Amino acid sequence: MKKLYQLVIVSLVLLSCNNQEKGYILISEYDKQILEYFPAVTLGFDNSTIEAVTRKWAEEMKVYMYGNVSSSNLLELENVRDEINQLASDGFSISIVQDSTQANFFLFLGSSEEYVQRIPFFADLINGFTSYYYLNWNTSNQIRLSWCFVDVTRLDIIQQNFYIRSVITRSLGFTRFSYLHYESIFSDSPWNGTDGYADIDRDLIRLMYHPDMKTGLSEGDSLNTVLLTILMNEK
Repeated sequence: MKKLYQLVIVSLVLLSCNNQEKGYILISEYDKQILEYFPAVTLGFDNSTIEAVTRKWAEEMKVYMYGNVSSSNLLELENVRDEINQLASDGFSISIVQDSTQANFFLFLGSSEEYVQRIPFFADLINGFTSYYYLNWNTSNQIRLSWCFVDVTRLDIIQQNFYIRSVITRSLGFTRFSYLHYESIFSDSPWNGTDGYADIDRDLIRLMYHPDMKTGLSEGDSLNTVLLTILMNEK
């Protein structure tokens, strides 16, 4: 499948070089990076046999953040909400709620011991982690619920806010780590010097929450075609 992907790119570039007067569009090196990076961070889960397909929210994400929440934590949540809402164009949005009964995204800040006392189900899952997210989706691969945890007792404020941003972003459907781009939030490094999202992070979020991006797409022709079509239509 990777050879086919390379063939598609090469063919488009050749067509562009030979037929510029006919309106063919050259795929840039940056576009190629996007086409490589998108499936690397969206398809499947790390160390899991779960089906490797695209998953995204089809309804508003309503975030309830609770526990030991600082003013800095709340400001970061508001910043992430605003940034993602500006990037999404398919009707998706994030809101912050004060009532847990209205939420479909639950973000706890505190110690792992406190979290397990509240939700014993996560006792084995969060063992050894300073942050964690857990997703639920329907048969159409539309994400419906997310439970997240950040251990603020073991992290300084910069690390806390990084992982708040990270678990929210991963819960959008970006479910794998990748070290292709060190500056990216998907490299999972709060010490990479990036203040917020890298440019390529913004582009991936924008592509995931574009009206043409569907759930249930696997690596190969169907996903490549959607990504290429969106990118080319933006030229």
